[in-house]
Amino acid sequence: MKTEWGFDQLLHLDFFKDASNGYLINDSCMFGAEVFVIEQKPTWDNLSMLKLPANTVISFKIENFSKLGNKYSESPSQSIGGFKWKIGFNPRGNGSSKDKALSLFLTLDEASGVPPRMSLYVKYKLRLMDQISSNHKERTGQRWFIADRSIPWSIDDKFSCSWGFYDFESLENVRDASKGFLVKDTLIVEAEIVVMSKPICSS
Repeated sequence: MKTEWGFDQLLHLDFFKDASNGYLINDSCMFGAEVFVIEQKPTWDNLSMLKLPANTVISFKIENFSKLGNKYSESPSQSIGGFKWKIGFNPRGNGSSKDKALSLFLTLDEASGVPPRMSLYVKYKLRLMDQISSNHKERTGQRWFIADRSIPWSIDDKFSCSWGFYDFESLENVRDASKGFLVKDTLIVEAEIVVMSKPICSS
């Protein structure tokens, strides 16, 4: 990999030495370099994929929803693609959506077996199930997952153990009986892993 880039001739020497041009003052000049970092998102074509089992869906019932506070909670873990995954949720929302929406996340378990400094690129779907007419609410994401729980679930950072949506569905719609989400004070949520890369170095 080349570590140096530049120009063989940035300015003509005579032009540089001409004091009227302002580059050389009292036999001194000043140089600077501005660095622009462009983040290149991976494409599925340049990642090695894991072969996933037929069932890659985690399903979890959130019972006694109306009696829950807003503590972040998680479903039991489920093994998919050789790693352990959970659904995380805040019943009353988090961040800018606190007291406004149900927050829903896909979480990579710390005990999943992903080596330190390694990450998985995952395309996933999160769902809130309509228990009456199957008009489910679904949102899709694709992100880098790591198993380090010292890095909290996140929306904007590049790497996290948990990704999802603060504003997955408004609490108004969640509580609306005609939407079919809340039945007998129970919600059913799902997370589906669509595609998963093999672990690669995250540094």
